[in-house]
Amino acid sequence: MKLLPRYTKYHILRTSAYTLVEILIGLTIIALLFGFSYAGFRDFSRRQALSGAAKKVQGDLRLAQELALAGQKPEDPLCDLPANSLQSYSFNINSANSYRIEANCSGGVVINKEVSLPPSV
Repeated sequence: MKLLPRYTKYHILRTSAYTLVEILIGLTIIALLFGFSYAGFRDFSRRQALSGAAKKVQGDLRLAQELALAGQKPEDPLCDLPANSLQSYSFNINSANSYRIEANCSGGVVINKEVSLPPSV
């Protein structure tokens, strides 16, 4: 006749817990997954910022083109007077992170829109 071992409270707690090695392996796997996913997310967010800035510049170029084709003068005394005529619109790049759209009238130059891009772009 075989006797069954007695299960004490200590024996039950000891068999249902994780060992230190198992916990460390689990934490290492989680840290590696987090590290790779964070690097991927950072690259994704940089690409999205660059794509957004490119779309903004493209939209402003189209705005300057539409204003020039329509011959729309800005509401400014340098261009608004009947004697002053609109000559052209220009897209000027001031620095690596800023540009502006200018209306060139016979009365002078009027800044129509000035844009500063984020420094990370």
